[in-house]
Amino acid sequence: MKVWDVETGAEVSSYARKGACDCGCSPDGSRIFSSSLEGTIALWNAESEASLVTLTGHTGPVFGCAFSADGRRIVSAGRDLTLRVWDVVSGIGIMTMTGHREDVFDCAFSPDGTHIISASADGALRLWDVQSGAELATLDGHRGDVRACVFSPSGTRIVSAGEDETLKVWDVETCAEIGTLIGHAGPVSSCDYSPDGRYVVSASADRTLRIWDTNVMTEQANAAHEMGPMEACAYSPDGTRIASGHQGIERTLRLWDADTGAETASCARSHVRACAYSPDGSTVLSYSMIDRSQLWDAETGTQLASWVSGRSSHCAFSPDGQRIVSPEDNQTVSIRDAQTSTELLRWPAVEVAACVYSPDGSRILSYSHRRGESVLWDAETATQLASWINGLSSFGLLSERSSFSPDGQRIVSAEDDRTVRIRDAQTGTELLRWPAVEVAACIYSPDRAWIASIFDHFLEVRDAQTAKVVAGVPLPRELTCIAAHPWRLQFACGDLGGRLWRIQLKGPNMECAPIVVTATQRDGETAVRCPACWQEHAIHPNQLGRPITCSTPGCGLSLRFNSFVVGRAQAAELPKEPSPFSPAPDDDAKLGEAGALPDQVAEPPVAPYGPGEKMVRPSPPAPKRRGFHPLRGFWDRYRQAATLSEGVDSAQEALEASLAIRRIGEGTRLREEGALVDARACFEKALAGFRAAGSRPGEAMALEWLAVIYQDLGMRREAVEHFRAARTISKELRNTQPAREDIR
Repeated sequence: MKVWDVETGAEVSSYARKGACDCGCSPDGSRIFSSSLEGTIALWNAESEASLVTLTGHTGPVFGCAFSADGRRIVSAGRDLTLRVWDVVSGIGIMTMTGHREDVFDCAFSPDGTHIISASADGALRLWDVQSGAELATLDGHRGDVRACVFSPSGTRIVSAGEDETLKVWDVETCAEIGTLIGHAGPVSSCDYSPDGRYVVSASADRTLRIWDTNVMTEQANAAHEMGPMEACAYSPDGTRIASGHQGIERTLRLWDADTGAETASCARSHVRACAYSPDGSTVLSYSMIDRSQLWDAETGTQLASWVSGRSSHCAFSPDGQRIVSPEDNQTVSIRDAQTSTELLRWPAVEVAACVYSPDGSRILSYSHRRGESVLWDAETATQLASWINGLSSFGLLSERSSFSPDGQRIVSAEDDRTVRIRDAQTGTELLRWPAVEVAACIYSPDRAWIASIFDHFLEVRDAQTAKVVAGVPLPRELTCIAAHPWRLQFACGDLGGRLWRIQLKGPNMECAPIVVTATQRDGETAVRCPACWQEHAIHPNQLGRPITCSTPGCGLSLRFNSFVVGRAQAAELPKEPSPFSPAPDDDAKLGEAGALPDQVAEPPVAPYGPGEKMVRPSPPAPKRRGFHPLRGFWDRYRQAATLSEGVDSAQEALEASLAIRRIGEGTRLREEGALVDARACFEKALAGFRAAGSRPGEAMALEWLAVIYQDLGMRREAVEHFRAARTISKELRNTQPAREDIR
């Protein structure tokens, strides 16, 4: 055990203590305590480092201790299911409190010394009276172990940290839950209040510390309830609204205020697989599992049009808003008139899951999740221009595996050999790649300088020119979709819990380059709409391709026009006065520094694989690996269930099972790397997933792995319990002889 100077970070003193579990200082700083796995609590003089007294009485490891505010007493919590109060001077045990049903992990005195709060593996907090030792209340709310607890400096609130990846705030007088702090991506192991009581700091197994403002915790606690897994999200063209599509049968298309997070409208009555805003932001297009495409008013959520579109999972407007492209019946791609829904063009394309227009509207990029193939098509003739193999997607819900850069010159795609690649948008030639694990979706920022990707419960942002990681954000649940704000370095992500997350990127190296926008043309006049102020202005053709500053009062957004223009179906009257845009200094060099791709690449650059690792040149796609695939054996079950109007629960079960298998693979890798605590968390989540899916063979497999991990951690009792549970399930399966499940 070591003591450190807060100002300098220098080590002040060191104490020999075998198996220490917890430590702390008395309020006046004169004494130091530490608890141990041996069941004792040792006290030292902080100045002389001399041992003062050893407190004995617990019959197992002591996990947590705390001084009273006057420094005269210590309360301790242990595996023997008890709390004990001690006199600091004499070392005599004053009181023993019992009531918890499992290990007690943490405890704390109230500031006035009249109450004690304790946290336990039985999932509850208990409030005790210090004078009598009587239990006053039980606080239930966490799902799983409660790892830590502490009183606020005022003594009116309690904050607790749990294995369920949340912190909860409680009112001491009523013992009611006030709010839940959501954001960690792993079990929360510790928490504490700031001296003024406004902030809470927490530490988690996701390797992050987080600081929370308790003044806004109610808003966080009330975010997104009773929604199915989110499958799609999209920003409005001006960035003020977000549309999200969900599984379920009610209110499955939702519209949100992007600044406040308030829901502005809800519509649709079936499982929504895709959604997109029209270029003018007035309507929202959605595709549902009942094989219909529907057009909605973006302000009120009123349905404007509906048509049968065949089985699909994606839809998109053309840049001018005149057409809609969508894959249909897993066999064709269809282009329709956006106003009348009349079919204009159809061509065969097997098992296409998603398709999107290029920024200039001349090409369509399609992606097949079963064949793992991306194809570029001519948008007018349906002629195939290029194709490449991305590989089979591991995510049955996702389709944003490939997307265009805002200038239409590049395509970023997540591929099956666990890489993300940037390709030339004309030929499909690879220009840059980097390794990535199970990327679900990737997208360019509006200034084309950054690429954001989602995998598991992480959002990762890289420099689009060098592929260097510049930001990483862990979130609580598996992420399923992502959308980029039209003019900020901000991304919206949806997760399996139905929550919508907005992530704003800030920092000295995260400056936004000029936002790439496309001009439109009508009656020989060229105009552009600023995405920030939403004002439309006439421009001169010689301004195309140049950096421009919007001179609308109060705006000043830095823009760069694409070198091409697109037509439009409806356009506002263009101003007759000269352009209000003022040319900015040519900052091509600055744009390049911010991450813009060069126009010509003589030889494909290759991103480093990580600190200290070798750089590898692009090579032909790796041969398909035989054997295990995360979704094999569950994809067909998922699709069959998802097509039934009453089969949403079955589809969710299949999804839970597929994610559980991925957890098993990730936990195995972590164990091989020696990260046993992280591996245990993965296997525990896998166990929960198999149980949710009703997969008994999967449950047995997860229990066996957990037993191995507990054995590695030296936790023999837990290892034996899990081995016995796994053996019991195996015997049941042999006796009942169920149908074979492909979980290998």
